[in-house]
Amino acid sequence: MFSFAGNIVLFLIARLIAWIGWSGISVAQAYIADISTSENRIKNMGMMGAVFGMWFLFGPVIWWILASISQNLNFIWIVSALLLLINLIVVHYFLEDSQIVQHPKEENTPPLSFKQKIQSIDTTILAILGVSFITAFGFSGMQSTFALVMDARFDWWATQVWYMLGFIGICSVLYQALWINFVRKFLNEKNLILFGLVCLGISFFLFGQNNYLAAVFFIIPFFPIGYGSINPAIGALLAKLHSKNMGSIMWYNTSSISLGNIFWPFAAGSLYVFDSSFPYDLSAVFFAIAFFVTLYFIKKS
Repeated sequence: MFSFAGNIVLFLIARLIAWIGWSGISVAQAYIADISTSENRIKNMGMMGAVFGMWFLFGPVIWWILASISQNLNFIWIVSALLLLINLIVVHYFLEDSQIVQHPKEENTPPLSFKQKIQSIDTTILAILGVSFITAFGFSGMQSTFALVMDARFDWWATQVWYMLGFIGICSVLYQALWINFVRKFLNEKNLILFGLVCLGISFFLFGQNNYLAAVFFIIPFFPIGYGSINPAIGALLAKLHSKNMGSIMWYNTSSISLGNIFWPFAAGSLYVFDSSFPYDLSAVFFAIAFFVTLYFIKKS
């Protein structure tokens, strides 16, 4: 639909369908949590995050090369659709159901009403989902204004921004695939979330105030370090606290992230018009709020 959309309405419908498909990430997270032990759950969640980080490393370069070769952006969408088709085939034929392997068959129980589901949710889980929402909410402001800031302050054009995204991807992959294991030796899930929020809060504030290009390369790595600490820790913590129905709780978490990604970009774009530092300063405030919610409402794991 992206490839053949001739107007904004079809483009938005295609975007909506893409977001519906994105909900499958919650199932993937639940699958990783389901087949992991408590000792390696954060490591495996981090590896999953590293795979996503590889998109920032290789994706922009690959699509830039394809666009340069074909001179037709529609070609990129068609290639993407083919990759997703391959992904669908691999999942259907080669991915085993973790529930069959890991868990004995449970007795059928009557479904809970919506009110009963809300009442059964632990306050700690609500706090975790709230932190997940606030973190995604604050982080999405960077995603919608980063290219604008780099252009306005340093006169960067699209290809240079792609290179910077690749640099962020390298930092993300290295941290989530390697360094997070070292950090995990000293921090439990709760403290890892606190560590990530501190990294995000300080780096976002510094980026908003910074006008020196060289300093960007010292500030930017803390974006993936912060977010790459929070996401695996939240996934591991939710799996530990709510192991009976991993799929639904991971869906709630993905929904929280999606809601955060929807609302803040609108406000960040408007605030950027008044001052390019506003979205980053306010995101730092959101991270501070999430820090205190984590500190006082999330139990130690």
